[in-house]
Amino acid sequence: MTVFKKSNIPNILSVFRICLVPVFIYLFMIAEEHISAIAVFLLAGITDVIDGILARKNNWITDVGKVLDPFADKCMQIAALVCLALSGLLSWWIAGVLIFKELLLLAGGFGLLKTKRVYVQSSWYGKAGTVAIYIAVVLLVTVKDMPDTAKAVIGSVLIGFMLFALVMYFINYKKTVLTKKCTKKDSVEV
Repeated sequence: MTVFKKSNIPNILSVFRICLVPVFIYLFMIAEEHISAIAVFLLAGITDVIDGILARKNNWITDVGKVLDPFADKCMQIAALVCLALSGLLSWWIAGVLIFKELLLLAGGFGLLKTKRVYVQSSWYGKAGTVAIYIAVVLLVTVKDMPDTAKAVIGSVLIGFMLFALVMYFINYKKTVLTKKCTKKDSVEV
């Protein structure tokens, strides 16, 4: 019988975030309870912050958490972007570009884990991009009758964050992964 360990709380929160994804989709697309969906979306964001703080503060960082946490984040962000595009609140081309970037980062992270045995950590610009997505989703859903110009500005800001992050990821990847031998326990910030 496994005894509950406090050190598993961050991973439990990540699993909880993954479980919130279908709840968000149901509330947004089927029940059309957009405000309730945004509450679930924000709850996911809050649990992401809490699990990160707990893991770092208490040294509860695990190899499972290094994979589970970004996976949970990307699942919720992709779900939100798809829902926004399906509902016409965000243009498909902007949502598509952002989803492609999120999938690219997931694939890159898993690729580095498999080939180099290193874990990818979130950087400040990755976190800033996540905050931008959260703000954009909340604004696009809660501000009724938002002009198309404002939606375009929000989309442009998100694309700007994405391009900046991709450039920084590439630079840091070159600096940290390609120029040094990484061991299994290494974590690289890209």
